[in-house]
Amino acid sequence: MKNTIKKLLGGETKEGLQTKQDKLQQRVQELQTNLSHVQSALTNAEAHFLVDESASNKRVVEKLKAGMIGFQADIASIQEEISTIQEKLTAIATEERTQYIHQLAHEDAQSNKRFLKEGALARYLQQHDLTSTHSSGGYNQLERYLGITVTGNPNTDVTMHDFPEELQIQKGAQNTASAEVDEEFAELVKHIEKFLEKGVN
Repeated sequence: MKNTIKKLLGGETKEGLQTKQDKLQQRVQELQTNLSHVQSALTNAEAHFLVDESASNKRVVEKLKAGMIGFQADIASIQEEISTIQEKLTAIATEERTQYIHQLAHEDAQSNKRFLKEGALARYLQQHDLTSTHSSGGYNQLERYLGITVTGNPNTDVTMHDFPEELQIQKGAQNTASAEVDEEFAELVKHIEKFLEKGVN
């Protein structure tokens, strides 16, 4: 995933893109101010030309119109460049968020491994008429990050189902942790069974 952000940056830095965007936006403001002055001058020149349709007045009007077109083209070009930078920064922010979601889901799943182990052990011990209980309360890191609240009121509750993409990431991390626990527990069972069988004729 880090390669994805590196590819999006294209050899630049996130801070460099933001600085470039700020400078371009300042340039647009300057050009818009200049354009406003030219528009005002053009209005006056056109008024003079109505009174005196001389060649010199005509040239002034044409020059001012050409200037307006030039400023407008420059502004459009810079705004297009700004738009490209904004799209890139948005894509980077989205990728960073996705990476953070993956990180939280992985950390939560790894933290949950103890609970999974205890659950697996409880099921095993239950077969031998023994019991073990474990209660997992509160919200995990990912749920707190997403603002999950479950009070029983469907009008105000925010659940993981409100975040389908994040829910899939969470399930993937949990499935990985569960598979790891199953593998580890299978080895543990072998040792337990070996221990139970040891010395039994």
